[in-house]
Amino acid sequence: MTKDPLRHLMETIRRNLSQGLYRDRDAAVVREAIVLPILQSLGWDLADLSAVRRSYSAGPEGQGVDYGLLASDRSQPVLLDVVEPGALEDEPRHAAGLIDRAAKLGSPLVVLTDGLQWRFYVPERAGQSEQDVLLCDLDLWKAGALEACTLLSRYLAFRRVWDMQAISDARQDLELVRQRRTALEYLRAAWSALVEERDSLLVDLIREKIQQLGGPALDPEQVGDFLASFKIPNSDRAAASYFKFQPKPAASIPAAERPRPSQLSDLPAGQASVSIGGRVIRAKNATQALLVLLRELAGRDASLLGRLAPALKGKVRSYIAASPQGVHPTRPDLRHYVAEIVPGWFLDTDISNSRKQRIAEEACRAAGLRLGRDVMLEIP
Repeated sequence: MTKDPLRHLMETIRRNLSQGLYRDRDAAVVREAIVLPILQSLGWDLADLSAVRRSYSAGPEGQGVDYGLLASDRSQPVLLDVVEPGALEDEPRHAAGLIDRAAKLGSPLVVLTDGLQWRFYVPERAGQSEQDVLLCDLDLWKAGALEACTLLSRYLAFRRVWDMQAISDARQDLELVRQRRTALEYLRAAWSALVEERDSLLVDLIREKIQQLGGPALDPEQVGDFLASFKIPNSDRAAASYFKFQPKPAASIPAAERPRPSQLSDLPAGQASVSIGGRVIRAKNATQALLVLLRELAGRDASLLGRLAPALKGKVRSYIAASPQGVHPTRPDLRHYVAEIVPGWFLDTDISNSRKQRIAEEACRAAGLRLGRDVMLEIP
């Protein structure tokens, strides 16, 4: 099977990083060895100046960025600027200035990168702070190839930028990020209040749990002092540590977002997962992964399991049925090897991984999707 170009490129970049080949990189090297190949893998024709404009003017007095990626109406360019290594942290004024200029220009998405880190912003109006419009911060090494491919495709794939779907998704995703930042602020406030007040209920719960575990009887003051030593970081970027950013599922699955079998190879060994609609959902084991997939598909089409069940009948059992008895009509002793998919539908769990794969294929086919293209099921 031909490897996805973006996935292949991510593996190459990560390999080069591990070997220190980008150690002495500057902005020119980043553009040629990292940024341009990524854009090409995302479907951009670098020779098409109507879509990819170099040294794009983004303000008065010749202020420009490295690339303007143009949508179909040509009026809302995605601005992509390459900076020197370390400049993202060392020169925050550059980001603030570019965000402000982008808002005045009408650019809906700004991307700053030093090759390794990619920072996505969604400007709305002039004068907004960098933090207020920060969508996500992607580190190609720390994130892993799968997350990198997912985010880069979601916001920078040519077809998605061209038809404005990437812009629409970025704006919706920013609202989700803002909600989570707000939630973190309240979590900080609630935790600080509980600790400062030495909340008796919280302290007593912890003391009781310690004794249940066979530990010593602690004074309330000891527990209160211990709680006070834990603080939620004040940095807004710390929100990512508590609320892992997951883009909302797309209404459709564009080709640039379709998962490939190789896209899941960077998950931990033995990690089961489902990839669908631009999301990757990890599961404890192969059975749970299949249940996740079936629930996802059933959530999209309530009639799917009813149509699927007749196609999954074996000689002595049904792999999907409306009751445990329907799964194992002649073997009551096996009915505890059954899991509920959704209310009213059950899955036989006493099956091999190859059978799980075949059930997944049938389920995807019934949903009008293709396993291995629109959906990936990774089972250990």
